[in-house]
Amino acid sequence: MSESFSEKEAAPADVVYNPVDTNAILDGERDYLPGDELYIDPKVEAKIVRKFDIHIAPLILVIYIICALDRSNIGNAAAAGMSTDLHLTGNQLNVAVSIYYVTYVCAEIPVTMLCRQFPARFMMPGVMCIWAFVMVGSGFMTNYAGLIVTRLMIGLCEAGESLRVFAVLGLTKQDWSGMYKRREQSRRFAILFLSLMLSGAVGGLFASGFLKMDGVQGKRGWRWIYLMEAVISFAVAIIVFIFLPNNAATAYFFNEEEKAVIKKRDAQRAAYMGHAKIQKIDFTKAFKDPKIYLSAAIQFSVDVCLYGFSTFLPVIISGLGKGFTGVRAQLLTVPVYAAAAVVYVICAFGMDHFENRHRFIIPAAIVNIIGYAVLIGVGDGHYHVKYAMTFLVGCGLYVADGGNMTWLIINQAPQIKRSIGIATQQMMGNAGGIVAGQIYMARDKPNYHIGHSISMAFMCVALVFTFIKAWYLKRVNKRREEMSPEERQRLIDEGVVGDIHPDFRLKL
Repeated sequence: MSESFSEKEAAPADVVYNPVDTNAILDGERDYLPGDELYIDPKVEAKIVRKFDIHIAPLILVIYIICALDRSNIGNAAAAGMSTDLHLTGNQLNVAVSIYYVTYVCAEIPVTMLCRQFPARFMMPGVMCIWAFVMVGSGFMTNYAGLIVTRLMIGLCEAGESLRVFAVLGLTKQDWSGMYKRREQSRRFAILFLSLMLSGAVGGLFASGFLKMDGVQGKRGWRWIYLMEAVISFAVAIIVFIFLPNNAATAYFFNEEEKAVIKKRDAQRAAYMGHAKIQKIDFTKAFKDPKIYLSAAIQFSVDVCLYGFSTFLPVIISGLGKGFTGVRAQLLTVPVYAAAAVVYVICAFGMDHFENRHRFIIPAAIVNIIGYAVLIGVGDGHYHVKYAMTFLVGCGLYVADGGNMTWLIINQAPQIKRSIGIATQQMMGNAGGIVAGQIYMARDKPNYHIGHSISMAFMCVALVFTFIKAWYLKRVNKRREEMSPEERQRLIDEGVVGDIHPDFRLKL
């Protein structure tokens, strides 16, 4: 495969690359010296990035929490009596869980392309308001058909929302101009995964609180879960509209000097990120890249476990026995997610510090597999042991999932190829939700051996693909290191940029 862009597109004429520095070249991470036109004082740059973190990270955290909360609250509602009130039988609950991902996956890429046409400040709160209306409808549904319709609508509304969040973080280029560099991204991406884990903890707390409203206005507690979360979604949409800028160039919290520094960071990344216009050739090049398929295979396998775990955890805990039911089952999900959040944040800092992903993903997957194995093998009387194993499953799961997502992001360039790669990875990963909805069947409770076994099998598959991907990246790097000066210069003269540039080193 080859990538060809004109020299004009490849890099500004005043940017001079040092061929000796091959660790981060074409990424805006090479060391510019005082006197270079694109030199930025490290202290000034760090201050600007911190300011961006302070103003944007809390908004992203809340948006993603609400997004994940509205997606997975069906598990809390089911554990609180929704299945009985809607007269669900057989695998109807599982179908309702899976059906969400049908519209979510099918609409993800079209919605992502559509989102590029609208500013984030308007698009994100607008979509949040729409799905909040759907949540209100969920609070009044009376049968299985109503449940299916609302799940399909939620999936459609939330399609592409995660990629829109990536754009605001600068992980794809839509309104924001690639705010973060490769070495900065795992810690910021941890915000998204921290949101997923917090949504589980917050969902459990909310559910336990809203269930106390059981009987208010003649409505069951599980209906209040949907109705009150709709109110919260509306409130967050208003906050996002007020405080989320459209782009860094117009952000209210940056002064003119800081905006000038941001433009320099953009210029540093110009050759690495490539052109901004979507072209047919970008899709061709992306779909020929083995990295994307390997990453998508890992993501699909891990997300089967992720969506099964996050959706059915209250149901799994409620099946452990006496003392693990009702409101307490909702509350007992909180420590699991809290522990997973702490472990993931620590690992995210380690991934950035050591500039390595697979050495974190592999142990995490093994820990997850051990957790599932014990859940399957331990007898009915050892409920506390089984509850402890949910901690191992959760901690290993989120590190493996988040680590794989950033692993693709930092190894994809230029920007359009990165956007396509992320969209493809997410589409495949979210397809795992369709499988996840079918593996924890009501007839398998309280032990859910089938669900745990299938989840463990998929994590083993993810582990195998992780080894394969690490081997492939090492092989590509070795080939580039052994490249002759003549071949290297020929590729540079041809105008190749991005992750196939001979000086670009893929991060393991």
